Amino acid sequence: HKIGFPHPLEKLRRPTDVSHIWPLSNSTGLEHGVQQKYGRFRNRVSQLIHEYGQELGWTTSIEVKGKGIKAGRHGVHVDYIEALLETKILVVTQRDAWEDHYRLMEALVSGACVFSDFMFGLPAGLQNGTSIVLFKTKDELKSLISYYLGHDAE
Repeated sequence: HKIGFPHPLEKLRRPTDVSHIWPLSNSTGLEHGVQQKYGRFRNRVSQLIHEYGQELGWTTSIEVKGKGIKAGRHGVHVDYIEALLETKILVVTQRDAWEDHYRLMEALVSGACVFSDFMFGLPAGLQNGTSIVLFKTKDELKSLISYYLGHDAE
């Protein structure tokens, strides 16, 4: 038997241009139980996406979906799944001094275009520019998002 989805994930209506599932500020992060002790880089990426979105007219979502820390990772919160499925570009950033985690894998199965900060070793099977888009600088993040939002077929 051939099993599949009635509609391919990449064909879903995605009203949000760019999502970074991390709080924009410490106060909103604390409300959701997000410990930002090791999230300085993530914090900066949230700020940049917010600024670029305002400057370039992107529809952005920069917030925690569901619950943070241990409370949110015992299951999958519906708000989190909806965010993955309603976004064109998902930006996944690693914890400070950390590479590779399950949020990257969750983003990849969503059908969205997935961006990540540079990693020295990508998980097996992933290739930069094909299955994932890596960025190293804030200017690269901005230009790559602009490019991919303008080129849906890629």
